[in-house]
Amino acid sequence: MNIQNYKTLPDFMITMTDAARILGYKDYRHVEKLISQNHLKCYNIPTSKRPLLRYKDVMNLPKTTQDSGNN
Repeated sequence: MNIQNYKTLPDFMITMTDAARILGYKDYRHVEKLISQNHLKCYNIPTSKRPLLRYKDVMNLPKTTQDSGNN
């Protein structure tokens, strides 16, 4: 997957596997854990069998967890 500036693609949807690769994980199960902890929101699109995530949310995730650690 070619990583582009997420600000130009606010509604672009990606799979859990793509999200795992972007975040530096080898397996999508880490992304499932982030979803279960409410750090990411998963979307079920009628035209797709796979749950999808917003690219913008995945790219903003490190900022969100880093900011919450400072409180």
